[in-house]
Amino acid sequence: MSDKISTPNIPEMKSVNPLQKEFVNLVLIALSYWGVSSVGLLFSAPADLVFSVWTASGFTLAVLLLNPARRWRSIIVVVFLVNAAGNLGRGGGPLLSLLFAFVCSLEAYLSAFVLTHYIGSRITFRRAKEIIALFGVAVVINGATAALMAVTPTLIYGTPFLKTWWMLEAADGLGIILIAPLIVTWSNGARILKSMAPWKLVEPALFVGMTVTFAWLLFGPFTDASAPVLRNYMIFPILILLAFRFDPRGVAGTLFLFSLTALWYTLQGAGIFGFSDQSPAERLTAVQLFLIVATFSGMLLSSVLAERKRAEATMQARWQLSQSADFQTLDELLQSTLDRAEELTDSKIGFFHFLEEDQVTLTLQMWSTNTVKNMCTAEGKGQHYPVDKAGVWVDCVYTRKPVIYNDYATLSHRKGLPKGHAPVSRILVAPVLRDDKIVMIIGVGNKAVDYDDYDAELVSNLADLTWDIVRRKRVEADLRDNQELFSQFMAHSPIYAFIKQVDPDESRVLHASENYEEMIGVPGWKMIGKGMKELFPPELAEKIIKDDCEVITNGGILKLEEELKDRHYTTIKFPINLGEKRLLAGYTIDITDRVKAQEALLLSEEKYRTVADFTYDWEAWLGPDKKYRYVSPSCNRVTGYPSAEFLKDPAKAIEIAHPEDKEKVREHFRQANGADKNKDLHYEFRIITASGETRWMSHFCNAVYGNDGQWLGRRESNRDITERKLAEEELRQTRQELIEVNKDLETTLERERQLSHTDGLTGINNRRYLYELAEYELGIALRYHQPLSILMFDIDHFKQINDTYGHMVGDQILQQVARSTCAVLRSSDVIGRYGGEEFVIVSPMTTAQQAFSLAERIREQAAGVRVPTEKGDAKVTLSIGIVEKIPEAETASTDELIRGADAAMYAAKQAGRNRTMIGRK
Repeated sequence: MSDKISTPNIPEMKSVNPLQKEFVNLVLIALSYWGVSSVGLLFSAPADLVFSVWTASGFTLAVLLLNPARRWRSIIVVVFLVNAAGNLGRGGGPLLSLLFAFVCSLEAYLSAFVLTHYIGSRITFRRAKEIIALFGVAVVINGATAALMAVTPTLIYGTPFLKTWWMLEAADGLGIILIAPLIVTWSNGARILKSMAPWKLVEPALFVGMTVTFAWLLFGPFTDASAPVLRNYMIFPILILLAFRFDPRGVAGTLFLFSLTALWYTLQGAGIFGFSDQSPAERLTAVQLFLIVATFSGMLLSSVLAERKRAEATMQARWQLSQSADFQTLDELLQSTLDRAEELTDSKIGFFHFLEEDQVTLTLQMWSTNTVKNMCTAEGKGQHYPVDKAGVWVDCVYTRKPVIYNDYATLSHRKGLPKGHAPVSRILVAPVLRDDKIVMIIGVGNKAVDYDDYDAELVSNLADLTWDIVRRKRVEADLRDNQELFSQFMAHSPIYAFIKQVDPDESRVLHASENYEEMIGVPGWKMIGKGMKELFPPELAEKIIKDDCEVITNGGILKLEEELKDRHYTTIKFPINLGEKRLLAGYTIDITDRVKAQEALLLSEEKYRTVADFTYDWEAWLGPDKKYRYVSPSCNRVTGYPSAEFLKDPAKAIEIAHPEDKEKVREHFRQANGADKNKDLHYEFRIITASGETRWMSHFCNAVYGNDGQWLGRRESNRDITERKLAEEELRQTRQELIEVNKDLETTLERERQLSHTDGLTGINNRRYLYELAEYELGIALRYHQPLSILMFDIDHFKQINDTYGHMVGDQILQQVARSTCAVLRSSDVIGRYGGEEFVIVSPMTTAQQAFSLAERIREQAAGVRVPTEKGDAKVTLSIGIVEKIPEAETASTDELIRGADAAMYAAKQAGRNRTMIGRK
């Protein structure tokens, strides 16, 4: 799965203060390496060439695996320096210290490179192939580096090469197999334990205690090699039980404690491997091999079982989705998929979005149940917006692979979250591709611990299945819609459609429209499977079968007319192919009405001519040859020209048309004798009569057919509508005059309405209209539990201003104060003149403290008011009172709030004027 996961190559992720953070991380790694190395030395006896487990090798490998490859170089440098310094500090020679530091660093780098290059960039040690690869690295790469390290002391000091090599190989190998999985699997340990309920820790604690106790019993000071050595194999049933009950994280932790106990007591000469006739190195070799086998077996078994559990959970989720898909709507399917993805990945957020065919337009589609309930207000379903406007979750569109961000807060290219959205800590998004195009994006977020490849694989798996179901449901929905449309069309169509399978002696119905019941008394569904001999009289059935065979044999189209039960029908038959089958399809149309109409037309031709000759309107019959076959005598009364002129020259009809209507008449003749010859047509035009008078005509024409259905031209009827046109024009002029009068009335009404709402002096709302608006805003504030503030102010010493400068100056001051106040108000604020020099402001969704800031701006604006007079500039100050309707208030009245604001205003005056006071809420 790792080859499908990537960090996008789009705006690079950067941390806040990256250099400082990098330095702190390297310092922590150095200190941790020193500490881990010291722990490893506690379990060693270098003087005797006894090293039980070199914990630093596993630590270095784990640190590399938990960091991106771009940081490996600096980590390796730090490890090398700390390692060399530690060896020198403990009395090691410079050459050996540098060689030891170099080989340890090289071993960790090569191991990490091999694992990430061949297994994947996100190593979690939760997959069997990762454990097998780790064991291979511990044997092969560690063996090579151990040989390189053992050569130097052999050449310099003459130490036994094989003994030195095995000591290094076993200690490093055990460190790699034991420590690397422990650190990697527990890298999120604090968050995991924090997210677990206390009662869930009881069982793991009991298992850990049992395993450590067992290790103590096997390797404790009261046990020696004289005890049966088979007891050491009792660990394997415990390992199997651990693997079945816990994931690799729990197994790695338990094995770590077990191994430390075994190594410690073995170094003391106790335990089942403490043979008295063996050296410490020989005893340690036995326990090292035992622990390597136990650790490898336990981790491998737990990873296999973990993979199986994940696979079973995924298969179960897929099976449940497949089973419930037929009973769910599209939205229910998507939401249930997200809920399952959240459950399986321990996420708190889930979403689906579609990507349109153009690959640049996103469609907001669905959110998980928990997202809607607890994380944000999921709005905008079905809305479209471009990919480049979306947040970091859309990076998978650019990479075309699943993307994991386990440190969302550090992403520099994130675009923020909608208002009210819960914080996002981690996110995993995966695209669904079909035919090399992304069709859908699934995302989950806010897992308590880091997302990994397992999560990406699981989410992608569910999304792939869901898209297949979505596509199937869309196709099924389109098919149902098409079938429904076709059924409705056929139910209301006069066409009788059929499909048959034709044999030499019979034609059997495979499909027939339901309206056949009108023709033969049998509905279409009852006709299926029956032959013609079962549905029609023998003579007619034989003819139908013969015609059907002719169509199948010759492969042409057959058109024929039939009569059944005093009804006339036209039938069209043609062959169709269904795979290798050759079938017959066709349709029948009831033409009884047309046939009867034609017969009636022929029977009444003479009668019609008699009527037409004496009709009031100008009637005519234009034949297929575009020549008039009949023109009624009344055309002379209408046009002033005798009918003979039209019979002689059909173009006369165009010639007498008004110059502005000639093209319209010419176009009508083209249509009536061309593409629209079977349609009923109507239009109006003007003519110039023989006397030069202009007359309006209404023209209507329709097709004429003979007995055999042959088109015989057009029947025309022209009526003089000049009087009607004159009346319509007079009516139009009268209507236009009424429209103008109505506009004047509306303008006057609007002006009167404005005057009734406005204070004549200041141009703001008068007291009555102010009160109406205040009642409306208060009603909204009470209904939605919103704050609302009312401000009342008047001009200090206004009577003195009138007495000193005159009422005209006082009026100017009132106007300027109103204008300056309006300049600082919001569009939602309402101001009105309450009376005299008193003004009231209604400020919706505003607390008293916010209203206080508004009041201070009003006072500042008023302080700038100046009215020049002969006695100097007239200036003003304001005293303002505020009262608030708090959101929790269930009842309040406008009068009560205005009285409260008035009381606060007078409190401001009593406090010295030119100030703002807030009254009781």
